[in-house]
Amino acid sequence: MIQQLLAEKYNKLSSTEDVLKKSDGRLKQLLKYVLTHSVFYKKHYAEQGITLKDSDHLKIEDLPFTTKDLLMKNFDEVSNDPLLNIRDIGRYVKNNNDYRLWYKNKYKIIKTSGCSGRYGVFIYDKQSWNILRAFFIDRASYIKVNPFKKNRLAIIVDTNGLHAGISLMGNIPKMFYDLLILNVHESQKTITDKLNSFQPDILTGYANSIYLCAHEQIDCRLHIQPKQVGCSGEPLTHEAINIIHKAFRIPPTNLYAASESICMAYSSPKCQNLHIVYDWNLIEVIDESGKKTQEETIGNAVLTNLYNYSFPLIRYKMNDRISVQLSSCPDCGSIFPAITKMEGRAEDMLKFTRRDGSEENVSPSFMTFFNDPNIRSFRVIQKERNYLEIQLVLADKNPADATINKLDDNFKSLFSIKNLSRDVSYKFVFVDTISADATTGKITCIITFEKYQKQLSKNLVPQEVFEGY
Repeated sequence: MIQQLLAEKYNKLSSTEDVLKKSDGRLKQLLKYVLTHSVFYKKHYAEQGITLKDSDHLKIEDLPFTTKDLLMKNFDEVSNDPLLNIRDIGRYVKNNNDYRLWYKNKYKIIKTSGCSGRYGVFIYDKQSWNILRAFFIDRASYIKVNPFKKNRLAIIVDTNGLHAGISLMGNIPKMFYDLLILNVHESQKTITDKLNSFQPDILTGYANSIYLCAHEQIDCRLHIQPKQVGCSGEPLTHEAINIIHKAFRIPPTNLYAASESICMAYSSPKCQNLHIVYDWNLIEVIDESGKKTQEETIGNAVLTNLYNYSFPLIRYKMNDRISVQLSSCPDCGSIFPAITKMEGRAEDMLKFTRRDGSEENVSPSFMTFFNDPNIRSFRVIQKERNYLEIQLVLADKNPADATINKLDDNFKSLFSIKNLSRDVSYKFVFVDTISADATTGKITCIITFEKYQKQLSKNLVPQEVFEGY
């Protein structure tokens, strides 16, 4: 990792033209690799008449798209390592939640899912992982590292499972940082008490969690003075930016990350645009027909990961809607292309009220509970302030008991940690389908009490066919 960090520091790019040239060169190298070593990509490109001899002349728009479903269906043929087969990987992610482990001592396994229930598995070898760690130290963090004076780094993430955030941040070099890992599912009081004791130089985590910490600071329960406050994993709203800035007296930075590439873009204290790590992440924006949009026009994000050869992602369709300025940043002049607008991936926090009148928020990261092959789709509806209806579309209702028991154990544990066991109730119901939002075409995974009340008033509550459990 030190070698990669030095390479980042001493091979600085000086202009946007340098960035674009570097990404183009790395794309050509990646294409030569997959057209030589990946059975899937050779077949996928052959269908479009693309072969190895074309690799030096291809433009990114000449290549066909890939999707999570397509790559998971052809998983065994994407990589050239026989260790990476879906049967063994599937068994590994089912039986292992320890983010600290390396699969076969070679790979980091990252698991992701959404409301669709179709989970994805993404692979990083040690070289690509070191590049990611160097990204965080050299670009996403503006606090200088010093092995003789470590920075105290506190992170608030979901620690239960093979998730991107905890896997990377939990593996940050200990020679530069003293690390405090906080589980987002802990009560806010517990998080506040631990932060007061630790006194972090850097505070980072899910945007909603940092927002709640900011309110704790404003209300004089939290007393810390971080030099940097970073947010990721959830949309960072203008309201949250203002509250965090007010609380800690520094503007928050924002990190655009996903399981497919854990450091794609980052903001700075001086500019809230997300500056794309474009020399390692080629990001396009397309319309519904698959054509590139004009600059500053919102469209669907497409990722080409230029550093990960263990499980290559080329023209991979993301679920995010963004707009991009391909020239230098229009607001701060950074040489890196900038994401100027972002939509999607927003899920609201659930708020509950205890019998003593105190309130507790629950992060949407509990959606990882639904990482089960038998769950095709799900929706959580807060029909009353302290009551949830959890709708499930199951692939097979015969093993439903095992699916429900596992979910029940997870929710019981969550509400116990949050000190909500006596106050919150929930019910699982089986539904035939879960309808998508008529405007966005996406499934809303979490409907808060406030949103549910608005839907009732407008007669917009989804009418699913269901049976109780």
